[in-house]
Amino acid sequence: MDKKKFLIGKWFPQDDILAHPNVKLFITHGGLLSCTESIYHGVPIVGIPIFGDQLLNMARAEQSGWGIGVAYTKLNEQTFRKAINDVLSDDSFAINVKTISRRLRDQPLAPMDTAKFWVEYVLRHDGAKHLISSAQDLNFIQYNNLDVYLFVCTVLVMIVLLIRFSIMKLLSKLPRRMPKQMGTKKNN
Repeated sequence: MDKKKFLIGKWFPQDDILAHPNVKLFITHGGLLSCTESIYHGVPIVGIPIFGDQLLNMARAEQSGWGIGVAYTKLNEQTFRKAINDVLSDDSFAINVKTISRRLRDQPLAPMDTAKFWVEYVLRHDGAKHLISSAQDLNFIQYNNLDVYLFVCTVLVMIVLLIRFSIMKLLSKLPRRMPKQMGTKKNN
């Protein structure tokens, strides 16, 4: 490998680097923000998920055809090299992520314009109290659905007790068998 193609350091501005047109591949842990930035800039990925949402994100990247995941437990030079070569040699990864990127960027307003609109909206409408969630007015029991859980548990207990009562009633109606008495004859 040509070592001149690589730049290694402790920290780089990831978003700025992904925005560079010469970036062909992003090697990541597969976290949500890394995947989102990769999609936004249309750069395919090779991910090495370790925990949390990383496994799911890499599974989605593979399913959507814009990345390959390498299991941490199976990571070695061969599996890593194969994943990198597969993504770089197959144009479908770059095509797929660029298609997804176009969809992500296709918005009616730029994000800053959207943020400005909503800030101005709240100011125009005296705090926009009508947009505040009614969940803020719920008490602890309602907010945590304790009343619902209590009702469901009560219904379940009643059903179990009803079944138990019915079985007991049914068993009491059945004729009871008397145990056979053993003969008292003595064999001498």
